Amino acid sequence: MYPRSNQPGQIYGTAKTHKFIDMNQVNLDSLKFRPIISQIGTYTYSAAQVIGEYLKPLCNENPYIIKNTQDFANIIKAQPPLSELEEYVSYDVESLFTNIPLNDTIEYILHQV
Repeated sequence: MYPRSNQPGQIYGTAKTHKFIDMNQVNLDSLKFRPIISQIGTYTYSAAQVIGEYLKPLCNENPYIIKNTQDFANIIKAQPPLSELEEYVSYDVESLFTNIPLNDTIEYILHQV
């Protein structure tokens, strides 16, 4: 495991068009983008692949892990119909894990094994 490149990550974005009720409302002033940074080819990419292989067995048997969008769609389809008082919601996550205390997290993980 060693760096193979000094290339920086590539940033691009996907438009958040799901925020509009009618597509006629979409214009450059109101459109927001979700930034995505591709790490493929960067100096940390090889390390991430090796670490990913170590972490993969921890996820395989977890019933709370969704593998991909097709898996998510199948889970939703298998659910009973919602009542009139229920609805599905989705939350955006910003700055994931920035407020999690590192030492407490490590201690928690060590006691789970």
